[in-house]
Amino acid sequence: MKTLKIALILLLSTFIYNTSDAQILRNSFLMGGSMNFDHNSGSTKRTEGGQPTITITNPTTTVFGLAPRFGYFVADNFCIGLNLDFRLNSATTPNTTTTTRLIAGPFVRYYAPLSDNVYVFGELSFGGGLDNTSEIVGQDTTGGITRPITTNVGVTNIQVGVGPGLNFFINEYIAFEALAKYTYSNATSNFSYTNPQTNALTAVKSSTVGNNIAVTLGLQIYFRAITSGIKN
Repeated sequence: MKTLKIALILLLSTFIYNTSDAQILRNSFLMGGSMNFDHNSGSTKRTEGGQPTITITNPTTTVFGLAPRFGYFVADNFCIGLNLDFRLNSATTPNTTTTTRLIAGPFVRYYAPLSDNVYVFGELSFGGGLDNTSEIVGQDTTGGITRPITTNVGVTNIQVGVGPGLNFFINEYIAFEALAKYTYSNATSNFSYTNPQTNALTAVKSSTVGNNIAVTLGLQIYFRAITSGIKN
């Protein structure tokens, strides 16, 4: 709760701090976002006493993320829009677990110019969506055909985020962006499995609350800003 209060204070400060007459005018459009990719693999060699060296294969992980953003300025310096968040995580340990996430929701921003090409802004966002986790836990060789045995778990996500950011315009169209954001999330999952000993179906429900602080860097493109005039 203390973290949320700090984030709200920083957000409010962007509304009241304005030292320039520059404006991002009504009817401008915003398009941007961020993307990331990470792949990690390796091995560990271990020698204990006089025993032969053992090579242990480390988990192999692959992460891909894409988070586009689209917005429209309904008033000078005030933007509403849509955030999308797609993520794909794959880990082999040695079973292969794949998690996909798709979250979408609206956001609002208010910009306060520090100069003709530097703006601070505050962002408030809401989001909802689904995570799906699939894990290969074995193989089915019935009929001489090998098929993977998988388990699937679906998770419902709700998120609320708030935080300040900074745009640095390198020209009338393009701005580099830094955003420091606090996000509260609540993830709920419901799934069932068959107990191999009793052959009974068991239902499982879980709820996870998360508090995340992240700093992201991205690129934003502003359409019609040059025709409407970023500068007065």
